[in-house]
Amino acid sequence: MTATKSVIGTNTNTGLVVAFDSLAHATRLTGADRASITRCCNGEYNRKTAKGFTWTWNNSTNEST
Repeated sequence: MTATKSVIGTNTNTGLVVAFDSLAHATRLTGADRASITRCCNGEYNRKTAKGFTWTWNNSTNEST
């Protein structure tokens, strides 16, 4: 079973910080492409934003293995 990764999106216009319980949930609610969010979180290609949000992995969640 694959662990669900939660993400944090920060709106670049308002500064509003939103925690999403999964990458899929963030994709559905913001319309941002899953790959784009992942690239932002991983710092790939110097990508900083997707659909008006900056993205980071939510490392504060406790995931069981």
